[in-house]
Amino acid sequence: MRSEIHRARKNRKGFTLMEVVIAIGVITMALVAIMPAIGVGSRTVSVSTDRARALELLENIHVDLQTSLAMKRERSLIYEIDLRSAGEREIFFNNNAEIVPNAKNARYRVRMVYRTAQPEALEPAHWHLSARWPAAAPAGKEAASVEWTGGGEL
Repeated sequence: MRSEIHRARKNRKGFTLMEVVIAIGVITMALVAIMPAIGVGSRTVSVSTDRARALELLENIHVDLQTSLAMKRERSLIYEIDLRSAGEREIFFNNNAEIVPNAKNARYRVRMVYRTAQPEALEPAHWHLSARWPAAAPAGKEAASVEWTGGGEL
């Protein structure tokens, strides 16, 4: 009788309940160990995406200013920034780089400091751009920011 049971176990295919339970335990422990890494990775991707979008936005504004000044325009071609009046201004943008009226509907808050070579003249200028996000965050509480400086001789 004992040899029949032993032979039956030897010929049987598949896993025992104990083997399945141990395998599930090992997989569970492995998943629990890597979960924090997955969270950090997704946050890193999100921050990198925001930073890349903000830099692209600042670069687009920079090119708009350079092109418009080279064409001696009074307003920039894309963002319609008044190029005759120096000073500081804030512009709000959504995730699609579209201007929105306020921080409530914006992802990025772009601060622009613009200086002309001569008042009321479309001469080579200097500007400093900074983007912060989220736009609605109080000053100093933003997730991150990027900056861009440009201008001079065109």
